[in-house]
Amino acid sequence: MRESFCLAALLYRPGISALDALDKVESLIKDGFKWVLGGDIEKFFDSIDHDLLLSFVAERVSNPHVLKLIKEFLKTSVFENMSIHEEYFGITQGSVISPLLANIYLHHFDSELTAKGYHLIRYADDFVILEDSQERIGKALADTAAALRTLKLKLNEKKTKLLSVREGFVFLGYYIDFKGKGPSKKAITAISQKLREVNQADKNRNIGERIDDLKQIIRGWSTYFHICRGIEPENTPALIALIEISLELGDEENARKLLGKKRDFTIDQPDIWYRLGNLAQALGLKDEALNIFSQTLTLVPDHFKAKESLKQLQLVYEDVYSSIERLKKFIHFCPGLAQPYRDLAFCYAELGEYGLAQESYQKALKLDIGTEPEEKPITPLPSLKDLPPLVFSDEDASIFSALFKGREGIFARQWVDEKGRKGFSPVTHSLTLEDIKNHLSGKETLGLYLLNDEDQVYLAVIDVDIDQKALLEYAKDEETTLKLHHLTHQDAVRIASVCDDLKLQVLLEDSGYKGRHLWFFFANPIPAKLARIFLKFITEQAGKPSGGIHWEIFPNCDKLKGKRFGPLIKLPLGIHKRTNRRCLILDRESNPLPEQMTALSRIKHITQQTLEEILLTYTVKPNAAQLKTKESPLIKSLLSGCKVINHLVNKARETHYLNNSERLTLLYTLGHLGDKGKEYLHKAISNCINYDYNYTEKQITKMKSCPISCPRTKEKHEDIALVLGCNCEFNLPPKGYPSPVLHALKQPKTWPFQSLSRDTVIQDKKAIPEGINANLKRYIELRTQLGGIEKNIQRIEGEMSSYFDKAETDSVTTEYGLLERRRKAGDRFEWVIKL
Repeated sequence: MRESFCLAALLYRPGISALDALDKVESLIKDGFKWVLGGDIEKFFDSIDHDLLLSFVAERVSNPHVLKLIKEFLKTSVFENMSIHEEYFGITQGSVISPLLANIYLHHFDSELTAKGYHLIRYADDFVILEDSQERIGKALADTAAALRTLKLKLNEKKTKLLSVREGFVFLGYYIDFKGKGPSKKAITAISQKLREVNQADKNRNIGERIDDLKQIIRGWSTYFHICRGIEPENTPALIALIEISLELGDEENARKLLGKKRDFTIDQPDIWYRLGNLAQALGLKDEALNIFSQTLTLVPDHFKAKESLKQLQLVYEDVYSSIERLKKFIHFCPGLAQPYRDLAFCYAELGEYGLAQESYQKALKLDIGTEPEEKPITPLPSLKDLPPLVFSDEDASIFSALFKGREGIFARQWVDEKGRKGFSPVTHSLTLEDIKNHLSGKETLGLYLLNDEDQVYLAVIDVDIDQKALLEYAKDEETTLKLHHLTHQDAVRIASVCDDLKLQVLLEDSGYKGRHLWFFFANPIPAKLARIFLKFITEQAGKPSGGIHWEIFPNCDKLKGKRFGPLIKLPLGIHKRTNRRCLILDRESNPLPEQMTALSRIKHITQQTLEEILLTYTVKPNAAQLKTKESPLIKSLLSGCKVINHLVNKARETHYLNNSERLTLLYTLGHLGDKGKEYLHKAISNCINYDYNYTEKQITKMKSCPISCPRTKEKHEDIALVLGCNCEFNLPPKGYPSPVLHALKQPKTWPFQSLSRDTVIQDKKAIPEGINANLKRYIELRTQLGGIEKNIQRIEGEMSSYFDKAETDSVTTEYGLLERRRKAGDRFEWVIKL
């Protein structure tokens, strides 16, 4: 059934923007309406006929004083040919009442096209019609021209086009096609020209003021388009302004792309370099920030702000060699700081360069206290005893392969270059039994990328290591170093004992270098976020790490981002290439198990149900009694009135889980009941195992001003509404809409949330005969459906008549029988089907 409508009646009004029209256009395209009539009324505001407009106003307004006032407003005196005469066409576009008069004038145009079933979307004199066939859109063009002629208007032939959505079209400044929408070339050209003019006018002002002026212009433009992509910076002030606005919009990808364009300009001002450095730092581009701040200090060696910003950079990453190069560069520009020397010492110790580590560490101490401390050599880390060479069979490799699963189609191989530098590089094929045998035999050392394409994991790891700082400070003392290694094992056993209490099997492994790995295996892949919640719970139950020890959980992120492969963990039983020690499975006394593969073959996997039951049992703190005692009269009224909302609150309490759609429904009901409602929202959702206070609070701050409507609630939770019943009745004001939040208005006072109507106050219910609301509602629905059906019948009959006229016949054989057209009075026909 074709649904006809016109969005124009809702537009060009306070609180309703052109973006509403654009959203409707996108919605129609998604629904398959791929043919477009892009229309523009030629000289619309200059062509409005005063007499015709006043007659339209008089259809609704009978007060002669108001009509006279409008008539006086329309009067325009024109000086032409040395005389003054009154103009009887056109209205002033910039006046307060012009938008209202424009909509009144075009109301008949909207009604006529809508009655014919066209999908019209109009904003002022700019409109589009979308239909599902080329024939239909062609007919729309003729009907559109005819409808405008009755208003003494005509189409702008140059701007009116018939085309497919695939070709793309421009509407209200946006270019739209099947891929979506974005700023048109004309819009980008206009903003670029404006930026050029402002920059030329501001050349005598300081750079900060120029950038602020440019940002103000870009921000106004991006408020409409929601992005600032496509604008090419012509100078460094525009470049900085565009990057900063991109960051405001959350478009980090565009900000990074723009930052790369700095090479297109010759920059000789240190303050420009400094500001670009801060932007690189905000984008997390630490290497880029280091280089830019260094450039600032090259121009002005004593640039205080650049030095302070350099101090804030975290220059030590996973790649030790790159970290050393960064720190050396930092020290070159800031030689008087202790921290970079201390970081450099940690990096050298990581490589086993203990002489260089000691030298850097002593320099840091000297800068800290101003005196040269007594030098003490740092001795290498001790090696732990390994088992004799192990032999693994093909069956062992199969057991290993079945147990250690990660991302399909890729794994990692550890490498060592001629300078002794080590790292992992990705291998883009699935892990084979041959690869596993090479790993177990010690020919190569492999690692596993944990997250699959659906952000799920088959296993998780808690890594217990010696803290890098503690390792450096105590590396000179062999006895203390051994104590730290023992502490890693004690901490690992403490964590494992938590698992014992929960009847969960965990695999304890010597990581081969500084500590221990605790492995958890899942029966089926589970969301990485859930695995992380679980591991955090386990570590919280185990207490805090011992002094000099730190714990880290893998996966260390919830989702894969961009093109990265995600968290990597080294597989057990291989040879650690830094220490040449085999990574063995241990017992609780730190002894290697005599039968390594037997331990793997006896692993009991953890089911997601078991994991969730543990989390529900130990982590959900609020209970039903606590929640209920905090209910305000306002919340009680809402919960007692709306069965769906009450069901969702009870579901959170009883099942400890709500999906995103259910959470949003609670947000857009409870969240509109003032501070008490927001507090109750937190308490309701805190029953869920994946509750996060900060995330929920962020959603509250981003919440739109209008509560969710009843039809939207029923649409999102259709199954619940059908079972519980959802037929609430409200006494609505003009322009109001039904919403679960209205149940709170049964209280005899004004509540702290916005009215559901934009410009009216919702009134109390009056006495209404029982059942009349339900009957009237159903009556309106049926009449609406009937009107739509009749319009569609008329349209289809018209199309069939067109077919018969072309064929010059009054009957045709169809698969349903003989279809005949019988002429009645005038142009009307009767249609008969003979089976």
